[in-house]
Amino acid sequence: MLPPVIISSSDNIPNDVDDGREAYVKYVPKHMAKVPGHFFGSIWLECVGNSLSEECVTLVDNGNEFKCKKIQEEMEDRNIKVIHFPAWCGKYLNPCDNSFFSEFKTRLFTKIPETIGEWIIHIINTYYETDEESIKKYFHACGIGTNKEPFKVVESLLNKNYKIKEDKKNLINDYERCYNCHKKGLKGYC
Repeated sequence: MLPPVIISSSDNIPNDVDDGREAYVKYVPKHMAKVPGHFFGSIWLECVGNSLSEECVTLVDNGNEFKCKKIQEEMEDRNIKVIHFPAWCGKYLNPCDNSFFSEFKTRLFTKIPETIGEWIIHIINTYYETDEESIKKYFHACGIGTNKEPFKVVESLLNKNYKIKEDKKNLINDYERCYNCHKKGLKGYC
């Protein structure tokens, strides 16, 4: 599991907020929050780059921080294969968007720390509360590490865990179209 990267706009972050666990806390002024995605991608890669082994596979969402040419070149130079979730489908196939962050946020907001330092320590501790076996289960539930077709995984997830609103009934069909385009390399189609 990669260490957390926490980006804060507070300029009074204490030095000892890692609480003895591996974590990265970076200060970014508020006025920098709207900068291009490669800025945040560079921060992320600077922090966790040494934790990524050569020839590893990194699954990422479609955020600009992972799509920019500079980050893609840096990952390529490190022999790190990057796989993007198909457009609009990460929320169903990405175990972080599903189980991990859902449980993380539930645990995080059971306590409201008073200072920025206490908040950061609480975020780090909450992040590390999830054990490796749970993470493996999250990945398998999303079809990662199994031989299930992603379309079937999405269909199963939608039928089990999500209530589809009336205006979302064609979601599965849209996903199947996007996935098939993704497999064929037709990136601009969906």
